[in-house]
Amino acid sequence: KSDKAFKRVRRLDLAGMYGYNPTTGRFQNDVLGFSFWATLPSLEKGFLADLNDSFNLEAGLFSEWKWSPMGASHDLIFMPAMGGRWNFHLTHKWTLYSAARVGLEFTKIGLRPHGAGALGALWQLKPHMSLKAELNTRHFLNVGVSFPY
Repeated sequence: KSDKAFKRVRRLDLAGMYGYNPTTGRFQNDVLGFSFWATLPSLEKGFLADLNDSFNLEAGLFSEWKWSPMGASHDLIFMPAMGGRWNFHLTHKWTLYSAARVGLEFTKIGLRPHGAGALGALWQLKPHMSLKAELNTRHFLNVGVSFPY
């Protein structure tokens, strides 16, 4: 395991998306979404001895605001969730990860259990800020920033 890899710290991740409706599974121009995650390093040396990996626990929130093109209806959906994130530290600037999250989705018609999987990347732009891109089953593509705390 290399100590020169991407710093393993608690992080706050903020990301947003526009145009993908997770309810219908289609691209539309009437959806805006955000996600927020607090991560806590749990297994700093990861699972595999030969890989430069680590594991984080996460807690956060997915949210979407959908509106009809005619302005007839609006819907706010949010899903508090928890899960795990397996990080693969490629260099001191690049980390790839996979994540699995479960939570309760709240909509105007009620609540239901829901899950989401993700693949993402972090690129350390400055010592206290990273850029984030994530493909997930909830918002499709999120882009944002990540800060240590």
